[in-house]
Amino acid sequence: MAQLSFQLEGLTCGGCVSAVRKALEQQSDVAVIELTQTQLSVETPHTAEEIITWIAEAGFEAMAV
Repeated sequence: MAQLSFQLEGLTCGGCVSAVRKALEQQSDVAVIELTQTQLSVETPHTAEEIITWIAEAGFEAMAV
């Protein structure tokens, strides 16, 4: 598993953070290490592109860093 980090955009409240957490926790093998309104770190065998897609499906933007 790899640890990936992302810069997040569009999260304005705790509800937004919860929505991203829920979207990621629905995927298998994604462990959320850190999640704030601006940053995300996960441990996962998935690609950064997959994580970005899941975040986009939740209505937010992410960029791998």
